[in-house]
Amino acid sequence: MKNKNHTIITISFLFLQLVGCTSDKYDNKTEFINGFATVNLNGKYGVINQKGKEIVPCKYEFVGTYIDGIAKIKLNNKVGLIDEKGKEIVSPKYDKISLFNKGLAKIEIGEKCGYLNKEGKEIISPKYEA
Repeated sequence: MKNKNHTIITISFLFLQLVGCTSDKYDNKTEFINGFATVNLNGKYGVINQKGKEIVPCKYEFVGTYIDGIAKIKLNNKVGLIDEKGKEIVSPKYDKISLFNKGLAKIEIGEKCGYLNKEGKEIISPKYEA
């Protein structure tokens, strides 16, 4: 029983150290939602998973919450999309991207709009008046 308690205390201590190291690395961290938290470092945003592993480096002006495995990102005042592995599905090149509805999201560049799918493929290029 004594060894079991010692093991539990040791594991708890190591867990707290890991969590402490993770949170100390960043200026700020949101609560975990869907297994991910947005982190801030020097005014730029990224994403970590619940193990503290950096999934998305802190290089974006904004990182949204993951919804169905996809999150919005913003860089140089343009928006794009990333997946749960941190891969850019759509590089930041649009002025706006709406939420997905029936597998499509409205995209806008200036006054022109179009639609893209969850794989990032433009189904309708942004050439129509919004």
